[in-house]
Amino acid sequence: MSSSSLNIPSTGALDLVSLGALVHRLDPGVIPFHKALECQIHVSGGEFNVAANLADCFRLNTGIVSAMVDYPIGGLIAERVRAMGVKSFYKRFSHNGVTGPNMATVMSDRGQGVRPPWCSTTAPMKPPLS
Repeated sequence: MSSSSLNIPSTGALDLVSLGALVHRLDPGVIPFHKALECQIHVSGGEFNVAANLADCFRLNTGIVSAMVDYPIGGLIAERVRAMGVKSFYKRFSHNGVTGPNMATVMSDRGQGVRPPWCSTTAPMKPPLS
């Protein structure tokens, strides 16, 4: 087996295997990012969410096939995958210490109703189009 191969058992012991990207989402809650002083980190990805919730809610044996970068953020993501009871099958990549590769980052606040367009506090807002 080559070093680029995934080590997936042939016994068929999993109820579901998802294939997709893992991301970490930065969430300041209801505070907009430009006003936030702190945020929570959530691990997600559409395919992972399916596997994690089937494992957590229905106790199914699930797995995720994804890329993984060997650096601290990758370690955080891998820990959360394990915590949800999802078996991982990673194609591993080394981080070069400067430019990556990196795990995807999503920044999303929850929002609470309509907000004005974001503007820098150092530049005046443009008048609305008529």
